[in-house]
Amino acid sequence: MDLEPALRRAELRAFEESSKQPRKFYGARDLSRVFREAGAPACEIRSFAFRRQAPFDSPTRSFPVAYLEDLRGRTPPHLDGPDRARLDVVADPDSPRFAIDDPDALLVCAGHGVAATPRKRTKDHAIVSSHDPSSYGIDRVPISV
Repeated sequence: MDLEPALRRAELRAFEESSKQPRKFYGARDLSRVFREAGAPACEIRSFAFRRQAPFDSPTRSFPVAYLEDLRGRTPPHLDGPDRARLDVVADPDSPRFAIDDPDALLVCAGHGVAATPRKRTKDHAIVSSHDPSSYGIDRVPISV
């Protein structure tokens, strides 16, 4: 889909206009740094992907429908006329060419699982960095993003 690169650029420009920290909308790319700065110096990140193929059941359908609606609201000022027109066709639920209704539609989602080890707190509440998870009384804190 040649519309996708234009949408990614338009989405980033919209984030740059609406936020002083547009990278926060792409947080999964900086998970190691985010967890380290949050007090978990040792973390292991595992990425996974899953796919769904049309026809989509109602729960699966709800995410891409909401995402396309959000893109239609955020990106048009940053798209040229032809790309804006193509977005309107494929992202409009009332359009006969709505992308989610395409019998060949494929939805691929990436996820990240994080096992993080927090910093140890001493009796006086000072934070001490340690990579030995056994010193916390727990092995790992599993977090799914």
